Amino acid sequence: MAYCTNCGNQVADTDRFCSACGTARRERGEQEVAVAPVAAPSVGLPPPAWTTAAASRSTTYADWADTPIRAGASPRHASDPFERVTTRSSWTVAALVAAMAVAGVGIVAYANEMTLVVALDEGRRVSFEELETSDNLVAMASLLGVGAALFGAVTFLMWLHLAWVNVERRGFGGVRWSASWAVGWWFIPIMNLFRPYQVMSTLWRASQDPTDNPGSTQWAVSGTSALVGWWWALYLGSSVVGGMFSSVRAEETIDFQTWLGADLFLIVAFAMQIAAGVLAIQIVRRITAMQEHLRVGG
Repeated sequence: MAYCTNCGNQVADTDRFCSACGTARRERGEQEVAVAPVAAPSVGLPPPAWTTAAASRSTTYADWADTPIRAGASPRHASDPFERVTTRSSWTVAALVAAMAVAGVGIVAYANEMTLVVALDEGRRVSFEELETSDNLVAMASLLGVGAALFGAVTFLMWLHLAWVNVERRGFGGVRWSASWAVGWWFIPIMNLFRPYQVMSTLWRASQDPTDNPGSTQWAVSGTSALVGWWWALYLGSSVVGGMFSSVRAEETIDFQTWLGADLFLIVAFAMQIAAGVLAIQIVRRITAMQEHLRVGG
């Protein structure tokens, strides 16, 4: 058994060419290397291609492997940027403003309906045109409300997801959920009564922590703004009051006073939605500003 003088591959006595690199074997009588090579040949030949490729792969892996991965973060290279959330923040604020405007339309629509119901209850004359206009206004408010709710939910959750990704990339210790779960909790019954508040509270605290040390838990001892608590209370309150309107309207028989009470419930729910929207805008802007400050190295 001999070895190829070019690449060091073991060659059978009956082979005329090396099966690894194709180099022709020496004729009989010519000296062949009879020992396995332990280093590159000393005859000035370049190293075999497979050794160069292996070295390249080894260097690339080592470069990645030496990159510090922070606790709780997804594997990434240290040069990956801290994501900007300003664009998604702008869209979210625009969607919240639109939702607040639609809630204002709803207040006008149902206040007008209440006026007509009071007139009918008191026996005053109400024209068919007035009733039709009121119905059209209520229908428009309902349709716009559905669109505004969808637009607002999509933009807000997209902003939330990216802002949470930034928290993950900072690698803080003690962060309990991934970016996907930060969004997913909103869709799970029972859990969506309290978990989104915890998510926003964590996001606020982690975004204001100036430290950038892997595994840091300093964020956990910082305080959460009262804005987050009031926003969540108003958000849940508007849902509860709106649900009361739906339950009353679902009754088979309803008198004028009950109808007025249902409309009043919905007007209060709209007012709470507007208040919650104002606070949500402040929260989104503050968290965005804090993350932008961290992104530019502040």
